[in-house]
Amino acid sequence: MKQNNQSSWAERLRKISALCLMLVASANLWAANELTVKPDVKAGQTGTITIALDNATDYTAFQMEITLPEGLSIDGMEIVSAVDADHNVAYNTVDGVTKVVAYSFDGVSNGNEAFKATGDFLTISVTAAADYEPADVEVSGIIFVTQSDLSAVTDFSVVNEQMGDVNGDGVIDMKDAMAIVKIYI
Repeated sequence: MKQNNQSSWAERLRKISALCLMLVASANLWAANELTVKPDVKAGQTGTITIALDNATDYTAFQMEITLPEGLSIDGMEIVSAVDADHNVAYNTVDGVTKVVAYSFDGVSNGNEAFKATGDFLTISVTAAADYEPADVEVSGIIFVTQSDLSAVTDFSVVNEQMGDVNGDGVIDMKDAMAIVKIYI
């Protein structure tokens, strides 16, 4: 009897492991061409907004439009994932929309490969007004380009993460605290 329980338990464990592997694999497929916006900003203070890339391809240049929530102003931007330090970022804000472009003059022949396909690639330094209320950062008009064949990729989904918004409903409240408790119980 004890042998059957052990083999039954082992079989369940194998099935659970297989299911976990399938979920991880499918999550990686769903995450392709995704930008994640991670703000770390509090009212009346300076902070950062980090944008991360999750994709299968390394890119050499990009452009996008960023619309910040009311009460935020941009102090600066920095590329954080370029293989080489020769990538430049330029931006200009007109009517509340910041147009951003990043590029490299040197190119692959001088050792510059690309922005990494996965991970943080852009940080935006911001100042928040005293009455700033956390809200989503809008990112649109996204175009990434590979240098090898100059193909452009434009089909990106954008995920906004609010610090502390565990359940993803856009509000940081007691429901988030309860979700954290459920994770650890």
